[in-house]
Amino acid sequence: MIRNRLGFEMDGIISSLESCDMSEQEILDMKSKMKEMDKKLKEKNKPKTITVSAQTHNTIKNYCNVMNYNIGEWTTSVLLEKIKDDKCVEVVDDSDEFREEQIEEINERYLSERYGTLYKTTKLIMNKNFKFVGYSSLDALPIYEIKSLTDNIKEVLVSSDTKIDLVDKRQISKGIYHNLDLEIEII
Repeated sequence: MIRNRLGFEMDGIISSLESCDMSEQEILDMKSKMKEMDKKLKEKNKPKTITVSAQTHNTIKNYCNVMNYNIGEWTTSVLLEKIKDDKCVEVVDDSDEFREEQIEEINERYLSERYGTLYKTTKLIMNKNFKFVGYSSLDALPIYEIKSLTDNIKEVLVSSDTKIDLVDKRQISKGIYHNLDLEIEII
């Protein structure tokens, strides 16, 4: 794009030079500026050095010879592709449908009433108030949904040496564990 624009501009300058009289000093100044521009273009396209070990260079050189690649062009393309792949930019879909999906996911994760209060225990519990929902993904202990943990139930659990901890629904495992080593407590 720039090269085409420069070409047209240069053509315009040349045609305007033919129709006007320029002094010798103006021509010398123009030549000097053209030399500067040429020097800057050469500097911009001048190859730069990246230091690699001799072994790495030989490996790359042999690969390029076998594959019939130009070593400079191939190395440049591989490095630029790697930079492009490693960019840490997340492209976000800004559509209304995407927003609705995200809002629904957030509501499901944080505002859902899918479970009541969840507790993890060190024993299997048999009680109508304890609804088994799965095992913990952290330690395979059973997790129960408990509508209300009464003082009476707490006393029974403490007396039977059963530990009980409040947990989050994210701790419920997707897999099925067979934790048959746990004691069963009937409350």
